[in-house]
Amino acid sequence: MEQATPADKVFMLDIAYGAAKTIISRARFMSGAVAVLQAIQQ
Repeated sequence: MEQATPADKVFMLDIAYGAAKTIISRARFMSGAVAVLQAIQQ
C-alpha cells in the first residue's frame, strides 16, 4: 500500500470448516478513503 489514512481499513475473510478449522478460501478487501491503489512497479 503506497498511501493510507487512519480511515482506511483492510479486512481479511477466511472460510474454514471442521474441528481443525481447515481454511478452504481466503479473501482480502479494503475500504476507506483510498478506493483504488496505484500499481506498484519495479
